[in-house]
Amino acid sequence: MHSAYERTSEYPAPNTQKTTVSSLLKRHGRAVAICCCAIVLARISKTEASYLLLTALFAYLYDSKWSMLVAAGGGLLAVCTFCLLPPWPFFSAIGTLSLRHVMFGLAFLFINYLIQSVRKSKAALRAAERQSQQVLDDAPIGIVFVDAGGGITQVNAAAAAIFGYLPGELIGRPLTLLLTDMLYEPCVETEIAGMHKSDGLLSTVVSFSKIGTCKRQLGVAYIRDVSAQKRSHDATLAEKQEVRLILEMLPGSVWITRPDGKLEYLTQSIVDFSGKTADELQDWTSYVHPDDIDVMRRGWERLVKESQAHYEFRFRRFDNVYRWFHCRTQAARDRNGNIVRCYGLILDIEERKQAEAALRAKEFDLGLLIETIPALVWRAAPDGQVDYVNRRVLEYHGLSAGTASPLELSKQVHPDDTDAVRRLWCLSVNTGEPFNALYRLRRADGAYRWFRMMSRPLHDDNGDIVHWYGLNIDVDDSVQTGEALRNLQTRFAHAAQTATIAELSASIAHEINQPLAAVIASSQACRQWLAATPPNFQKAQLSADRIVRDANAAAEVVQRIRALFKQTLPTKVPLDFNQVITDVLRLLFEEIAGKGLNVAVDLDDGLPSVQADRIQMQQTMVNLVRNAIDAMDNVRGRPRLLAIRSTRQADATILIEIRDHGVGIMDAGKLFEPFFTTKKEGMGMGLSICRSIIEAHDGRLWASENVDYGATFKFTLPILQAAS
Repeated sequence: MHSAYERTSEYPAPNTQKTTVSSLLKRHGRAVAICCCAIVLARISKTEASYLLLTALFAYLYDSKWSMLVAAGGGLLAVCTFCLLPPWPFFSAIGTLSLRHVMFGLAFLFINYLIQSVRKSKAALRAAERQSQQVLDDAPIGIVFVDAGGGITQVNAAAAAIFGYLPGELIGRPLTLLLTDMLYEPCVETEIAGMHKSDGLLSTVVSFSKIGTCKRQLGVAYIRDVSAQKRSHDATLAEKQEVRLILEMLPGSVWITRPDGKLEYLTQSIVDFSGKTADELQDWTSYVHPDDIDVMRRGWERLVKESQAHYEFRFRRFDNVYRWFHCRTQAARDRNGNIVRCYGLILDIEERKQAEAALRAKEFDLGLLIETIPALVWRAAPDGQVDYVNRRVLEYHGLSAGTASPLELSKQVHPDDTDAVRRLWCLSVNTGEPFNALYRLRRADGAYRWFRMMSRPLHDDNGDIVHWYGLNIDVDDSVQTGEALRNLQTRFAHAAQTATIAELSASIAHEINQPLAAVIASSQACRQWLAATPPNFQKAQLSADRIVRDANAAAEVVQRIRALFKQTLPTKVPLDFNQVITDVLRLLFEEIAGKGLNVAVDLDDGLPSVQADRIQMQQTMVNLVRNAIDAMDNVRGRPRLLAIRSTRQADATILIEIRDHGVGIMDAGKLFEPFFTTKKEGMGMGLSICRSIIEAHDGRLWASENVDYGATFKFTLPILQAAS
C-alpha cells in the first residue's frame, strides 16, 4: 500500500524544468511537423482539404472524447479562417506565405496546447481518484457511499471485511443488507446491529453524513466493528463484578484510597458494620477508638515510607460498640516511585482478642497453679536436660533461680538412688517411654524424703518429642505409713489365722450338730417307748435304727471333714437325687411338722442319676431346706409353703429347686459370702459351704426372689454319662 501522499509512476510530477528550444521541439515538435506537412499538401494540391485531413490526423493522435471535440473545433476554426477571412492586400504581397497559413498554424498550436492541458488534467484526475480510493482502502474504519435509493455505490476494503464480503459484491446492494436499522439521517456514532455474511449479528457503531445536494450520492456511512470491544467490555464488566463479589465474600473488609488518603472504594461489609456511608467514613478519626488514632497515623506513615504496614485498632460499630480489627496495607507505586493507590484489608479480630485475653488469664492461672501446687513440677528438653522448675522445687532444695542447673538438681538425689534413677531416666529419654520411679530427694535442711517421680513426653505433629513434663510427689509419709501397715498386716495375718481356726471349728460343730441332734432325739424316743406300759419294742427298735443311722451320718461328716483337711477328693458314686431329697425330708420331718409347714414335692420320675458324694449332697439339701424353714418362722397371715422340685434340663443337667414363702433375700450380693448371715445365732458358713460343694461337683448354685413371697434356691448337677 502507498501513502495517500506517495507518488508513483502513475502520478506524473509537475514539470519544473526550464523552457528551452529543445524542450519546445520535444513537446510540440510532432504537432509542428504535422502542421508543416498539412501546409505543403495544401499548397501542392491548392485545396483546403488538407486542413480537414490535419484535423482527422490530430483526432487520431489524441484518441479521447475530449480530444475529438477539441480537434473538431480546431478544424472548424481553420475552415472559417480560410473561407471567411478576406484577403488583405498588404499581406498578399508577402509572397508564398499567406495570412491564412499563419492563422492556421497559430490555431493548431493553440489547439495542441489545450489538448495537452486537458490530458494533464485528466491524468491528474485519474491519479487523484486512484489516490482517493487508496486512502479509502487504507482507512481503519469502514466507509460506504450510499445513493438516494439506499444502494451502495462505493465501499472500501475495511467495510467489506467487517461484514465478510468482497468490495465488488456490495456495489449496488442495499445498505440494509449490512445494517439492520439505518435511518439515513445525519448522526454521530450510533450503535446499530450489523449482519455478517456468515457469522450472524455484529455490534457496530455508525455515523452518517449527507453529501451536499447531489442527486446520485445521498451520503456516506462510517462504520466501526465494536464486537470485540464490546465483548472485551462485557468481559471486563464481568471480571469487575466477579472481583467485587470476591471482595465482598472475603472474611474481611477492603478499602482503596488515593495517595492523599481519600477513600475511593469500600466493601459493603464495613459500611454495614459502621452504619455509615462511604462519604461519612472519609473522616475515619470519628469512628476509631481515641486511644488508637495515633496507631493508625503511624501505620499510614509507615505505609508511605515502606509501602506496607500492619497494625491493630478498635473501630466503632453502628451500636457504638468498639471491636478490634487487624489492618494489612499495601501501596502501589509508579515507575518514578510515587504512590498511585493504597490498598487495605481489615479483619475482625475481636474473638481472637477475647481468646488471647482468656488464654493469658488461663496462662496466668496455670502459672499460678504450677507455682503453688503442693508438688515439685519441672520440665526438660528432648535430650533430658531440665530447663524449668517451679518455685516449690527451689524452696524445697533451698536453691535460687540462678543456681538451679541440671547438674545441681541431680546432686539432690540420694546417693543410693542416683545410679538407678539416672539409668531409668536415660532409658525413657532414648525410648520416649513414660518415666516412673521412687527415690529420695534432699531437703533444704539436709533430710531425705521419698518422692514419686512421674514424667510424660509431649510430641509434635511429626511424633518428635518437644518437652518432657515431670511431677515429683512427696510420698514419704505414704512410704512410712506403708511400712507400718505391712507390720500391722503381719500381726493381723497371725490373728486371722487364729480366728480362722475358731471359725473352722464352729463350722465343723455346725455340720456335726445336725446328725448328733437327730441321735439325741431318737435316743429320747427309744427310752420313752421302752418306759411305756407295756413297752413298745417295735417303736423302740425303729428309734434304735435311727440312732445307728444318724451316728453313722455324724461319723461320715467327720470323715469328710478330715478328708477336706487332707485335700482328698470327695467320694462320688452314682446317686439318685430323688432319694436324697426323700431322706432329707424324712430326717427333718419332725422339725417341719412341729412348725406346721406345708410341703409340696414335685419329683421327676425319670430323673437320671448324677455322680456325686451322698453325704455332701445330703448336707447341702439339709442346709438349704433348714434355711427355707427358718425363713418362714415369723410369717403370719399367709400360707407357709415349702416346695421342692426336681427336673431334667436340656443341657444334660438336673435342676433342684427349694422354694419358700418366707421373708425373701435381704442382700443378694453378699448371700454366699463366708460369715455373712441374717440369723441372730447364724455363723454365715452354710451357704458358702453349699456353693463350694456344688461347684466341686461341676454344678452351679444361685438364688432369686419370688414374684409373690419368699425366695427360691436352685442348683444344677451334671447327669451321669451312663444315665444319659
